[in-house]
Amino acid sequence: MSTAMAWYSGRPTWTDEVTQQNAISDLVARLSDPDVVVRDRAASALVLMDRRVVGLLVEELNHPDYRMRLGAARVLRDRADPGVGPYFIEAMNDAELEVRRVAAEGLIALGDDGLELVLEALINLSWKNPTFREEADHVIRRFSSGKFRRFLEPVTEMMEGTEPAAWVPLMAYGALIRIHAIRANRSYPESESIERF
Repeated sequence: MSTAMAWYSGRPTWTDEVTQQNAISDLVARLSDPDVVVRDRAASALVLMDRRVVGLLVEELNHPDYRMRLGAARVLRDRADPGVGPYFIEAMNDAELEVRRVAAEGLIALGDDGLELVLEALINLSWKNPTFREEADHVIRRFSSGKFRRFLEPVTEMMEGTEPAAWVPLMAYGALIRIHAIRANRSYPESESIERF
C-alpha cells in the first residue's frame, strides 16, 4: 500500500516533510488514474488535507489530461478555497464541458465572492467566448433566485439578447456595483434603475 493510500485509510505513516510531500504528490497523480474508484479516493483524501495541496491542484488545472483537470477542479470545488476563484474563471474556458461545469460549480460554492468574480469577468469581455458565457450564465442563474435576483436578471437577459457586446458589460457592471453596495451594508432605493449605471 502506498503512503498516500495508507493516509487515506486513516493510518498516517509519514514522519517527515519529504514523506508527506511525496504522499500529496502521489494522491494528485492518482486524480488521472483510469480507475474511477482510485480517482475518487484520491480526491476525497486531498479535500481533507491542508492548504499545501491547493497550489499543486491549481497547476493541474492546465494539465493535458482532462481527467487530471477534472479531478483537480473537483477537489478545489469541494475545498471551496476563496483564493482559487480566479483559477475557476480560467477553467471556465476549458475545452471539456465537465471541467467548465465543475469550475462554475466551484464559483457557486464560493458564494457571493464567486458571483462577483463572474460579473468582473463579464465586464472584462470574457463573455465573448461562448463556452465561458454558457458557464457564466449557469453561475448567475444559480444566484438569480436569491437576494440579488433583481440585479442579475438584466445580465442574463442581455446575454441572451441580440446585442450582447453593447449590453452585457454594462449590465454586469451595474449588478456588481449594486452587489458591492449591499455587501457593504449600503443600499440603493428600490426605484433607482440598474440601467443608470
